[in-house]
Amino acid sequence: MDAIKNMCLMKDYTAYPEYKPSGIDWLGDVPKHWEAWKVTHGYSFIGSGSTPKSDDLCYYDGDINWVTTSELRETIIHDTNSKLTEEALRNYSSLKVYPVGTLLFAMYGATIGRLGILGVKATVNQACCAFVDPKVFVTEFVYYWLQMRRPTLIALSAGGGQPNLSQDDLKRIKIPVPSLGEQRIIADFLDEQMASFDTLIKKTEKQIKLLQEKRTALISHAVTKGLKPNAEYKPSGIDWLGDVPKRWEVKRLKNVCLINTDKLPDNTPDDYLIEYLDIGNVNSSGCVIGTEKLYFFEAPSRARRIVKSKDTIISTVRTYLKAVAFVSNPPENLIVSTGFAVLTACEGVTPEYLFFLILSKQFIERVVANSDGVAYPAINPTRMATLPAWLPSESEQKGITDFLFKETAKIDTLIKKNQQLVKKLTEKRTALIAAAVTGKMDVRQNN
Repeated sequence: MDAIKNMCLMKDYTAYPEYKPSGIDWLGDVPKHWEAWKVTHGYSFIGSGSTPKSDDLCYYDGDINWVTTSELRETIIHDTNSKLTEEALRNYSSLKVYPVGTLLFAMYGATIGRLGILGVKATVNQACCAFVDPKVFVTEFVYYWLQMRRPTLIALSAGGGQPNLSQDDLKRIKIPVPSLGEQRIIADFLDEQMASFDTLIKKTEKQIKLLQEKRTALISHAVTKGLKPNAEYKPSGIDWLGDVPKRWEVKRLKNVCLINTDKLPDNTPDDYLIEYLDIGNVNSSGCVIGTEKLYFFEAPSRARRIVKSKDTIISTVRTYLKAVAFVSNPPENLIVSTGFAVLTACEGVTPEYLFFLILSKQFIERVVANSDGVAYPAINPTRMATLPAWLPSESEQKGITDFLFKETAKIDTLIKKNQQLVKKLTEKRTALIAAAVTGKMDVRQNN
């Protein structure tokens, strides 16, 4: 922890002795001896690549490295997932083998703005822009510059359909730089600092994962074995569930809760005001973190299901199956789409126990196992209703849920602290890159 505190409180670096206008509105002044170069003038060649026909096997499984944008992860690329043949190079003139040290930038799609540097010779697909043989740039300096500008470049690329930058867009970028030697000093400084940041961020993220696993294990054990240390057990009759406490009952989900009982009628007026809950506003702790006020006509077409106080909601779409939430105090007219199942506890079942049962690893795994479909895998609510549900008495349900709310709150506090630390480290990391590559601080004193 001390190392992390020290990283967050890094010493202040001095500014350069003299500055001048950069000629770039957003950048302001730069050190007096820096000169601005367009990317197109700073590299001997800027190009891209291609994707050979995937159904023509003569182009693949060769020995020529081929990079796709999914492999650009701000690292040095020493190997590729796919390899091309000499036949591919002969038949696709846009495929070129780029040398070690080439800087790669993802121009469009989900990975837009991601970066990599070739550690081996390789060719690339059409979504990668390759910056080859720098003349006035140190490639690692440009690498950090582009990292710093990624949010702005993505914003500039926004338009109809997916975000898209062209080679011409990237060639027009103007980068103020010092001498090659000073660029190298800055790049080496950032390499060292980023290694420290990244190590600390990874350690903290690992701690978050361990806490989340501990939380899941705590819930799963409590709702399948109870809290009594010397309890007697009996076979549940379900292989994957194993033994349960002797006095517990094993039923079907449809016998312990109502599923999707209330929905807005089809003739709901367009100007009816609702609170809409999107899948992205359910966090990993099972809480609703936000809703959106919408008129009925503005909501997604499948937004119909009504959620009441103490209902449990669970996504029925496999991609988001861990989106489970307990709605303790919903706003008026809370509506979710048919991508959620809304569960209302029956008599004899506490709503809180139902929530933790649904949140357990055992139940989630059954939902996953019973999902159908390829492009949009999901579980049918009717099938979900047939899944097993295991219950102690109401008094024991209350004891379990009181225990789980107390203990998970402790874990959630630790998770939140670590998440805030990751955010702080990431912001500090980003700010350090920006200050170094724009000349707002002079790192030469360290060399």
